[in-house]
Amino acid sequence: MKYFLLIVFLGIGVIANAQKVESNGTIYKVKGDKIFKNGEDVTDLLTEAEKLQINTSLKEKLKKVQELEKSKKTKKDNEKADKSLKKAEKKQKAAEKELKKNRKIQDNFEKAERRYQKEQEKYMRLKEKGKLSPVAEEKMLKKLEKLNTNLDKAKRKLKRS
Repeated sequence: MKYFLLIVFLGIGVIANAQKVESNGTIYKVKGDKIFKNGEDVTDLLTEAEKLQINTSLKEKLKKVQELEKSKKTKKDNEKADKSLKKAEKKQKAAEKELKKNRKIQDNFEKAERRYQKEQEKYMRLKEKGKLSPVAEEKMLKKLEKLNTNLDKAKRKLKRS
């Protein structure tokens, strides 16, 4: 932004001051309606055709300067748009990554919950039928305790996310 303002002010300064124009191999300075050559006013010495040619050259030069400034501004605007687009894409990618992470945590929680319920049902069924020996019952209880711990961990992770 600083550079753009600097260019604009320099352009205005150059336009406001004398403009150097080359016509027929001779360099003239134009200030308002007066034309100078080597610091001397030659406006009255030039023909109308020469004056017209010098003014036309000056207008063309000013047009080129304005077009250059417009192209620089357009380029900067395009760069800004590209930058903001990349930033938006980066934010979207981060959001998608976060969503994927949350889904995985949810899936892990559901999986741990299913395993715990399945083993608990198996334990209750075997206990009711009386098919559990004291050693087998102890193993099942340890397994249920481990699955319950895993379920609690999954619950905490789910709450954090």
